[in-house]
Amino acid sequence: MGTKKQRGYPIKEKLAAVDLVERIGLTAAVEKLGHPHGTVHGWWVGRATVRVYEGNKLDKTTKGQGRMIAFIQENYPDWIEAYAENKKSDPKTRAQS
Repeated sequence: MGTKKQRGYPIKEKLAAVDLVERIGLTAAVEKLGHPHGTVHGWWVGRATVRVYEGNKLDKTTKGQGRMIAFIQENYPDWIEAYAENKKSDPKTRAQS
C-alpha cells in the first residue's frame, strides 16, 4: 500500500474556499470544491490566520514566526533577561583553562 503525497494549496485557493463556506456552508462547499472535508474544515477553522496573511497569495503556507530566539527577544524581552540572569551554566560546557 502506497502513501499519498501531501498536497499544498495556495493561500488564494484557501481564501476562496473560506468565502464559499461562508456563502453556502461547509458540506456544500466540500462537494463543490472536491477537496477532502477535513482539509476545507481546517481552512475554515484557521480562517483568521489565512485572512490576515499579507504575503504572496500563491504561497502554500502562512510561514512561521521566524527564528525562535528572534521571536522571544522581540516579544518577551523581560522573560529572556530574567532567564539569562538565573541560568546556571553546565560544568561540562565550561572552557578548560
